[in-house]
Formats: sequence, structure tokens, C-alpha cells
Amino acid sequence: MFRLPAEDNLVLLQPYLEGGDTYKGHQKYSLVPRYQCTPKGYLTQGWMDFIITIDGNSTTVVECNDLDMDLTGYDRFRIFAMLPESVHLKCFCNGRLEVDKQGGYRGFYDGEKTDATRLHSVRYELINRSADALQISIYYLGMLRDDVPKPAFFDDWEGCFAEEADMSLYNEHYLTKKELEEFKEKIKKEPFRSGYEKIRKIALEAMECVPESQIGRTLRPFFHTDFKINGTAELALVGQVEQNEEMLRMACRNALSIACTEYWCMDSMETAPTITWHHRSFDEQNMLGQLSAVISFAGGMLSWHGRNILYNAMITKGLPRIEADFMTMDYIYECNQGLFFMTGYLQGLITLADRYPRYKKRIEEAKVLMDEMLEGTFPKDGSYHEGAMYWNCSIEKYLTCAYFLSKYEKKTLKEFCGDKLNATANYGLSVLDQNACVLTFSDCRYRMKFHSFIGGILYAATGDERWGGVFRKTDCVNFIDTLISSTIEVPEIEIPFLDEFTYFESIGYARVVRGGTVIAILSGPSNNTHCHADKGSFIVHKDGKMICADCCGDYSDPKAMNLYRSTSHSLTIPVVKGERIEQNNKGTQYVSLVEQSEYKEGVFSFVCDNSNLWKTDEIVSNRRRIVSKQANELVITDEFTFKNPAQIEFRLNVTDQSKVKVTPLNWTPKENGCFKLCDFEGVRVEQIRLLSEEATEFSIQTKVEIL
Repeated sequence: MFRLPAEDNLVLLQPYLEGGDTYKGHQKYSLVPRYQCTPKGYLTQGWMDFIITIDGNSTTVVECNDLDMDLTGYDRFRIFAMLPESVHLKCFCNGRLEVDKQGGYRGFYDGEKTDATRLHSVRYELINRSADALQISIYYLGMLRDDVPKPAFFDDWEGCFAEEADMSLYNEHYLTKKELEEFKEKIKKEPFRSGYEKIRKIALEAMECVPESQIGRTLRPFFHTDFKINGTAELALVGQVEQNEEMLRMACRNALSIACTEYWCMDSMETAPTITWHHRSFDEQNMLGQLSAVISFAGGMLSWHGRNILYNAMITKGLPRIEADFMTMDYIYECNQGLFFMTGYLQGLITLADRYPRYKKRIEEAKVLMDEMLEGTFPKDGSYHEGAMYWNCSIEKYLTCAYFLSKYEKKTLKEFCGDKLNATANYGLSVLDQNACVLTFSDCRYRMKFHSFIGGILYAATGDERWGGVFRKTDCVNFIDTLISSTIEVPEIEIPFLDEFTYFESIGYARVVRGGTVIAILSGPSNNTHCHADKGSFIVHKDGKMICADCCGDYSDPKAMNLYRSTSHSLTIPVVKGERIEQNNKGTQYVSLVEQSEYKEGVFSFVCDNSNLWKTDEIVSNRRRIVSKQANELVITDEFTFKNPAQIEFRLNVTDQSKVKVTPLNWTPKENGCFKLCDFEGVRVEQIRLLSEEATEFSIQTKVEIL
């Protein structure tokens, strides 16, 4: 039985988060076997949650009736869950309704004050008012205590500040003295001016806070965007640029408050007794970077004692957690997270090496790890299995590391990177449209752009002038972006950066650009966390706008969960006994095999075999052929062979029906219609659906014209 203190006012009663498969090949203790799930749904253990699948227009009950826990001292139940807005949650404890909430967000679902003193049973009733089957996540059942006094705090930091303020650069790990003076000039014009104004705005807001009041157990509640203490690096940079003593002092107060926070991990539920799950070292790497920036730009404001407090926190609260991830989490080498954590890790090591030179050995070890992670993250052709959004994050982190290491080793970026980035730099260009906006596949946002320093560093590291052209079309958006971009000289001319045709075999991705029209198709493997069930789907952008759309979606947003499904993409869906079948998208055995991808004499041809992707045994074979003889036209041939009579449904996502014409060429739909799919970042997306008659074999041709 559990009663795990997570915070002064929170105890975990049922930690569903603990049973996942964080350690490959090893099963932690899961509560799933103790629960029954009936009817119209099923229960599985997720990486950090109970995952409950609920049929459309139905109620699923999940319950456990053999509990015996003392609840004295606590006042109300708390459920941490992610629920789509069409799901209503009722939680009964000992047969009494304690939580009665409508879904629509990831967060806390709290009950009213209760007089329960023991817990014998828990019953969740999940009511799905959508016609679609849905998945919901429950992370824990806990209890809150209402009357918890806030801890006292102080703000004088006796002995931590130097008797005489020194506002000069303490080290040159971020900017040299020369670069700092150039930075002051560059922020007078774009794109650096707007980037600096964003940084300055954050710093001014942070000046209104009392960081010491936030000293506590952890830095932020789980999955909250903002930390309890914000703007630390921004205060240090702006204070240094403007020689503002009060800002520099506030940056140091922020850093000292962070250093005195008990844990740097994301959430207190990671620190509860017996819990071994954790959300990896995202926050630890962030805090190492924040404190390193303060030492660089404001270290002279602190006494030796004050700086030592920061060093000690970096050594005891930051480095060990990241090193544990590097040493124990195999999958980190296969995705962007290792490179993500490496940014703060290296900033911390480079800063600490000034004070403790033996840390230089760790820097050399980190360089080896960084190259291993680069190799494990990107296929040999430089593409990225999880799409452009995660390529952006991965390359951004690698380039940040390269920036700090090249300065540390006193090398140019070209000298430091060599030819390591040439292949992946080509992939980065292939996911852009004419405005340097990322094409909307997988988890991308509409009109998303890379941070400007990505273009700048890739230009400097590879010598590819096309990245200089990308740089000129992007904006500086944050502290690191503005700071690094300011140190790179890029020609002030317009440089074309799009190839007419690109294809990356590792991920089955092709793009053709003709005039203002971009057609892109995604196929290939379907076995990564952020892959959608979308193999064989396509998008069309014209003059920088989505015409045929992929609605992407943020996997942490319950409103977007359905957008991962095959039925939410421009695909032809098998319909077996009235059920729309989805593709499998988790497992190395599920692959859309590309048989042809070529562009000859103005004709684009793409063929993929999707036979083993679908979640049914009824499909014998499935092949999709897309031919585009001119920019505004595609002819799609969908071939299916079934064991028994079935139907297929052609689906096309469009943002404006008046700009798209769909014509069945050799078949007559039994039913047709157009339905609203979602509002994707302010753009209404509708789905055209054409349903066939029943048959065992199909070879239907459908023309799509962009008007």
C-alpha cells in the first residue's frame, strides 16, 4: 500500500506513473494487475501513466476494491490526468463520489473537501461523449492538505555579494569582451533588436518578482511552462549590456534562490519515496545553463562565498542527474534528449573547469558522448525519423554545444564541426517552404521557423550559402538565439535555398518544389515516439499557405490526441465491417516500403507499399501511387486486396474547399461528404471523405487539383 509524501501538502496514494518501461527489458512494479476495466475499453501501463482506451459514445469503468490506506491529515482527493474535452471523469472512493470533472486539459482534477479517513476502494467512471475511440492518461491519485504554512524566506544573502560591485564580464564563455561590444551595436538593428527586446521584456518582468519566496522543494509543477523563478539568464545579459547594477544583483538573487531549491527536477512526484520514474534532466540542464550565464555576466557581483554556492549546486543538483541519464537511459542515445541535456551539461562543465580544472577531463568525455549521440540520433543521410520539429530541437542543441565548445577550444565553427553536419544540413533545407517556414508534418506548428542561429551556425560550419539565405528569413527569438546569432557574420543578400526535388530514403520522405507550390510525402518507418500514423500521406503548400494539410498536433495536448490517427490524415482508409482501421505506428516491424521516388522531366512519381501497417489481418496487400505531372495536380492510385469484402475511404484534409477539386477517375463513391476536422492554429481544416462500395480488390484513381 502506498502513502508517499511528494510535497508538504501532497501525498501519492496510487502512483500509476511508476510502472512504465523506462529501463528497456526490465519491468517495474505496475498497479495495472490490481485494477479491473469494464466494459467498452481496456487498460494498459504507459511510460508514466495508466492509459485507458474508451470506445466512442460509451462509459468505461476502471476500479480497484482491495485497498486499505490511512487518509487522516489530508482534506481532498487530487487526480493528475490528461483528458480530452469530450471525456467526463467521475471518481468514487469507498463508493462516494469525490471528483466530478469535465476533461479538456492535462493537469489536476481536484475534489471537494472530504471526511474520508481510510481508502478501501477507488472507481473511475470515464464517459466519452465523442463518436471516436479515445485514450486518456491518469498519472496518480493523491490527496491534498489545505493548511500548509508557507516557509519563511530571506533576501539579504549575507556574505554572498562582493563589498564592491564588479560589473565587468567574469569570463568569456558566452561572449568575449570584443563580442560584447559588437553585440551592443548589433542590437540597434534587426533581427537582433527585436530579439533583444524580447530578452529585455523578460528581464524587466523578473525584476518585479521576489525569487527567495519561491525557494522550496522543486522548481516548477509538472508540465507547467514557467518555472517558479524566471528570467535569470536574461537579467544577467541585459544587466551586463546596460551596466545596470540592480539587474545584475537580481540575476544573482535568482541564481542563489535556484541553488537553494532542494531539487532541480521537474516535479515533486519524482522525489517521493520508492519512486524511480523521472522525467529526465530537462530542468537540470536548464538550471546549469542559467547559473553558468549568471557567473559569466554577473559573477563579479558575488563574493567567493556566493559563487561557491552556485558552483556547489551545479555539482550536486545538476551534473549528477544528467550523468545518470547518460549512463542508464539507452534510448537517450537514439533521440534528441541526449543532445538536449548536453547543452546545459557542457555549459556547467566549462564554467566549473575555471574553478576546478579537473573538470576539463569531463569535457573531453562529454565531447565523445556528444558525437555518439549525434550519430545515434541522425541516420547516415542526415534525415530525422521523428520529423522536422524534432530535427529542429536536436540540431539546435548540437549547435549550441558546438558554439560553446568551439569558444572553449578557441576554434572556428568550421574547424570544430568539420564535415559532421553536411548531410543533416541538407535535410534541414528539405523541410522548408519558400518563406523558410517548416512544412507541417508530424509535431510541427503551422508557419514554424527555425531559430535564426541554426541558419547562422550551419552557414558558418558547413559553408553552405543556402543557410545564409535561411538566416535572413528568420528572427531571433530568445536568449541563446540572439546571443549566438550576433557572433556570426552572414552575407546580407537574398540567397535561394530550395532544391527542386529532394528524397531521403531512411525516412521515406520526398519533396518537390515547382513555382510557389510545394508537395511533400511521408512514408518509411513508423516506430518512433513522435511519429504519427500517417505513412503514405501528403501535404500541399502554395505560396506559403497550407492547401492540403497535416494537422500535426502537440502530443501533450489532449485536444490534439486524435490528430495522430490515420483517419486524421490524407490517406485512403480500409473499412472492415464498418470499422475504420488505423495504421500501427509503434514498432520496428511496421514500415511503409518506398518502391519509387523520382522526379524526371517535370513529373514527380512516388510509390509505397503499406501492406503491413494496418491494424487488421484482413488486408492482403496495399500500395499507394502518387503521380504529379504538373504543380497543381496529383493523381492518387490506391490498391487494396482484402481476404473478405470490405470498403475503402479516400480522405483529404483541406483548408479551403474552393481551392481544391477532387475527382474520382475510375470509381463512383457510395457516400461522400466534407467534415470539420479541427482548428489547427487558427486555420479551419476540413476533411473530404469518399467511401467506396464493398469489394475484395480495389485499384481506384482519384485526381486532386489545386485551383
